[in-house]
Amino acid sequence: MKKLSDCLRVVLILVVSLLWFISTSKASSIPDLFYLDADKTRLEWVLPGGIASTEFPFALQIARVSNEGKYSIGFTHLGYSEHDPDGKAASFTITLRPSVPKSIGPSSLVGGIGFELVDFQATELDVTLKADPVEEKRLRAALKLPRQIEKVDASLPYQIKWKGVDGVKIHSWLTMPDGLRWSIAGVAKLRLIFTIREKINSGCVKLWWERRIISDPAKEVLLDPATVAIELLADGCLEAEVVSSTSRSVSPQYVARIIEGLQKYLEPISHYSSLTLERIVTAAKPEAVQHEASAVIKLHTALAPGQFLNANPSYVKDLSGNSVGLAGLLGK
Repeated sequence: MKKLSDCLRVVLILVVSLLWFISTSKASSIPDLFYLDADKTRLEWVLPGGIASTEFPFALQIARVSNEGKYSIGFTHLGYSEHDPDGKAASFTITLRPSVPKSIGPSSLVGGIGFELVDFQATELDVTLKADPVEEKRLRAALKLPRQIEKVDASLPYQIKWKGVDGVKIHSWLTMPDGLRWSIAGVAKLRLIFTIREKINSGCVKLWWERRIISDPAKEVLLDPATVAIELLADGCLEAEVVSSTSRSVSPQYVARIIEGLQKYLEPISHYSSLTLERIVTAAKPEAVQHEASAVIKLHTALAPGQFLNANPSYVKDLSGNSVGLAGLLGK
């Protein structure tokens, strides 16, 4: 009967341990990566007990003219602010340049967290004009977009011409929220380096000992190592620290190390370990392990050139009058 009881106790411990390990392993698994804002620059990793974040400046920019400091963008029009014998026409030129960090490596290692850019590939450049699907189709055909991008640091010049198109319409295309946009998509492979420090909470284990055993921490008591580990887990006495956050999700390896440490005090006759509070704390001594995780994420960013032209009217030229900025398209 005693052998049967011992067998049932072992099976019960194994089942409970397995269920706990499954839930704990899931909570402490490789962290997930989330790209919060496709038009902004922030990445966040969800870790056991906290969130780590870093800046990732992926953008589609207007190229600068070499040695001049000016931007490679311009808009000219004629026949809108003043009558012109050649009629109404407008021309828009822009040189685009994708911007992506070449590295976000060891220098960003803060509080046990570090990000590294392993690889980045731009995948597609496109132009959109949601306000006018017909004009959008014409622009894509004229500019041969969308197209695949091979080099991230390449300069990409484009020109759009309009002849006899209403100025109010062009103005709205450049200034409305659903107006002219260039966009670029990319795929980044990132590596995250982080340290998890697993430990026992001394205050918690002391309360457990007093409730489970007696108030004397030096007294030796025969206990089953696996049962001790499971009870410490259930009471939340085992903790994992990531950066400045603490959670009660620890790895199965850490629990197994505690059980192994307690088995050193095993009594052959009873098959239980002779344990004190100090021996339990020693077996669960803190352990810091550096982990690595990688993820491939899809990024997307867009550029609205009309916003730049509105903010910088000197880049707009009226060839038939003296208007300033895009307002000249609206006529008198």
